[in-house]
Amino acid sequence: MPTEPVTATTREPAPLIETDEDDTDPFTDPAPREPAPASQPAPEEEQVDAFEPETVSAKTPVTPNKRETDTGSYEAAEDLGPAADIKSLDWTDDVGTAFLEWVKHGVHRKTLSVNNAKAGLHFVEEGIFLVSPRIFQHFVKESRLGNGSEYTKLQKRFARLKVNLKTKLEHQNVHRYTVDTGNKQARLNGWLLPYSAIFEDGSERPKTNKFVRPSDDE
Repeated sequence: MPTEPVTATTREPAPLIETDEDDTDPFTDPAPREPAPASQPAPEEEQVDAFEPETVSAKTPVTPNKRETDTGSYEAAEDLGPAADIKSLDWTDDVGTAFLEWVKHGVHRKTLSVNNAKAGLHFVEEGIFLVSPRIFQHFVKESRLGNGSEYTKLQKRFARLKVNLKTKLEHQNVHRYTVDTGNKQARLNGWLLPYSAIFEDGSERPKTNKFVRPSDDE
């Protein structure tokens, strides 16, 4: 019986169907993703704002701070002085001069808290010690320049006035002082102003705080 020739049939390619699936390269075999570790904030040097925090034995040497690391909390800054004495400012104003005038005004009118545990400044033998960053944060917040975290910007503007005293060895703006009440010690960082920046020549100086003195490595 004769056989019929077999005719080859060709299949048409299946139509391409678009989907909403991921368009990643199918030839790659990416490594499985692991959840990113929770970011941990970089450790910061703690800065003491008052007498009570971070007390150590009087016989234990105080661990030095990093001078220019001026970090610290903004707690209880309202105690520094009345907010009514601070005018609203913006960063186009001469905020460095405004800060200096506010300090001068507060010292002469005795509206700034001084020489106590909640004070933003202390009268010391070397000059007027501005507790940092506390007093700068307070001014930034109350003058509507920010929420207090922008205090470094204020410090840079203030430094341009070149009225503050720098450290003798390293010529830094931030001085390191120790609060020593006899049975406890605490650290303070701050900027130092000469008395001539606030008081006229020949005027009587205020009583100094005998508990606040330069650290041994100052």
